[in-house]
Amino acid sequence: MSRIKLWPYATIVLVVVAIIAGLGGWFYLKHEQTVEAEALPYAARIQRVEGEVAFCDDRANTDANAQWTAATANQPFSEGDRIYTRDNARASLAFSGRNFARLDPNTSLDILSFRDRRTQLALRDGSAIFDVGYLQPNELFEVATPNGAIDFDQPGLYNVGFDRNGGVLVSVLSGLARVVGLGGSGQINKGEMLTLLGQTAAEVTLSRLNGRDAGYQVDDYYRYQYPNSYDGRYSNYDAYLSDPYYYDPYQRNVSYKYASSYIPGLNDLDYYGDWQSVSGYG
Repeated sequence: MSRIKLWPYATIVLVVVAIIAGLGGWFYLKHEQTVEAEALPYAARIQRVEGEVAFCDDRANTDANAQWTAATANQPFSEGDRIYTRDNARASLAFSGRNFARLDPNTSLDILSFRDRRTQLALRDGSAIFDVGYLQPNELFEVATPNGAIDFDQPGLYNVGFDRNGGVLVSVLSGLARVVGLGGSGQINKGEMLTLLGQTAAEVTLSRLNGRDAGYQVDDYYRYQYPNSYDGRYSNYDAYLSDPYYYDPYQRNVSYKYASSYIPGLNDLDYYGDWQSVSGYG
């Protein structure tokens, strides 16, 4: 009789244990998925492509052209990707709805890290303009080069590129940047250009930007970035310095009132319709 009474009791215990184990596994998997989701990198967007622009999602592969594909407008990219512009080609990138970059011809850019409050890029060749419209507190936006890393400490417009001798030129058209290398770190203020000839402090030269050259750089960038609205006012560098946010999409595009400014390409929505409040949905 004891055996008959024990068997159902043991079965119930096993069922309860199985249920508890199952719930534990479910909670573990749910937590694990949440952790993995939080660790996922963000996605950015190729806004415009002019000329032959190549894209590779395997930077570890050094085979010259085997893994390259043609980049297209609206194509997403993220960590581990490389974008390369060929002769006479340019590309506009949107890291968010407020942070952008324009790659000049023969430029190679790697996406090293693209996560919450951390954007780390590597400029391998060529030159690019980085348009940083917004930075959160303690946010890192960094461009690495063979001669040192450049941290953008304030919103602004920055030009980073290589000269013919392998030096790196960092022009702060507006904002504040900091260069970190083997020889220490240094600050670059608005209207200054730093030339990095190597990785030591002895190979660094700081100079003032020529107003005409700076005006050309700003005008060229805005003429490319906003072809439908730019009126040429920034060809005068002083005009840009007096009102650098005139074309800031956050100030001009109504879509930023209805959706997160972290969405790459948000400003393009204004060209395809308008926002209306729908009862029951918002």
